[in-house]
Amino acid sequence: RAGTFTATGTGFSVAPTALYEYTLNNKAVTLYMPTISNTADATTAFTITGVPSHLRPSATRTFGPLIVTDNNSYLYTGFMTLSTGGVFTLYTTAGGAGWTASQPKALFAGNISYTL
Repeated sequence: RAGTFTATGTGFSVAPTALYEYTLNNKAVTLYMPTISNTADATTAFTITGVPSHLRPSATRTFGPLIVTDNNSYLYTGFMTLSTGGVFTLYTTAGGAGWTASQPKALFAGNISYTL
């Protein structure tokens, strides 16, 4: 089964959205995530919401390394988790480092795969 959903970035001065595409084959999900970016608000958080319930994993999944930007610097050390509640939480490093407040941040386009 294939489909799309609208994902929304949080932790931005204006919340960006992107149309995510997925395929679901038994319990295997492949997700195409287009670039999502904007200028950060005063927080150091970066999450992406909107994952439909039928695509949420039974346990937290971790992805990385990912290409991200923080404060206009390209980093190839980004990581993110997907919770059972359907929220992606992004970090600038595998150690869980946050983002620079009030500066541009982005997750660049790519594919991820995980099991439910």
